[in-house]
Amino acid sequence: MRIQTYKRTEFSSAVRSGAFSQTQADSVFLLRCTMKRPFKRRGLPEDRFRAKIQVNEETGCHEWTAYCDQKGYGAFSFDRKVVKAHTFAYELAKGPIPEGLHIDHLCRNKSCVNPEHLEVVTLAENNRRYSQSRTHCIKGHELTEANTYTFSRRRACRRCHIDRSEVWSKANRDKRNRAWRAWSARKRGV
Repeated sequence: MRIQTYKRTEFSSAVRSGAFSQTQADSVFLLRCTMKRPFKRRGLPEDRFRAKIQVNEETGCHEWTAYCDQKGYGAFSFDRKVVKAHTFAYELAKGPIPEGLHIDHLCRNKSCVNPEHLEVVTLAENNRRYSQSRTHCIKGHELTEANTYTFSRRRACRRCHIDRSEVWSKANRDKRNRAWRAWSARKRGV
C-alpha cells in the first residue's frame, strides 16, 4: 500500500469529497499524527562517532574534532538527543555508567574520548582529582605550598587573594576615610 501524503487543507477536502471512508480517514489521520518527522539516514552511530575522532600520537588521546560545548567537552547527537562524547565512548566500550557515578578524564584532556583514559568515579573523587591536578590559578600564578591556602576545603591562590584585597582597599579608601572623619567628628562633638 502506498501512503499518500496530503497537506492539511487537501486532506480535509479529500475527506469531505468522499475520497476516503471515515475509517480510512481516521487511520490516515492517526498515521500522520504518530509519524515522526522524516530524517536523513546518517549511518550507524558508532561509525558517525568514530569519524569525528583524531588520535594524538604523543599523548594517546582520541581527541574529539566535532562540536565541543563551552566547557570543552565534546557533544554527540544520538537517538535525537545530544550526549557528552566521552560518556558515549565509555558506554560504547565498557557498558553503562552506574547510577550516581561520573566519568573522570585521567589524562585531564576534556576533549579526549579514549575509553582507556576514562574512569568511573564519584563526584567527590572527580573534584578532588581535578583540584590536585591544578598547577596554576586562573591568573597564572603557580600553586605551590607557599602560595596556596585552604578555603572551604579548596585550594586557593594567596597572591590572587592579596591582589583582590589591594583592589578592594583602593576602591573603598574614600568611603572608609569619610566614615572615619564622621566618627571622629561625632566623638569630638563637632
